[in-house]
Amino acid sequence: MLVKHPVNGKLYNVVSDEHAMGVLWMATPLIVIDTYEHAF
Repeated sequence: MLVKHPVNGKLYNVVSDEHAMGVLWMATPLIVIDTYEHAF
């Protein structure tokens, strides 16, 4: 996921190894790409 930090305004690339990982605190998702095997 490409996320934006609301305090410093920087962009971060965040990788999640689980679908139901939960909320990313202090981040606004900009781009989410599902690349798990069932998405192909």
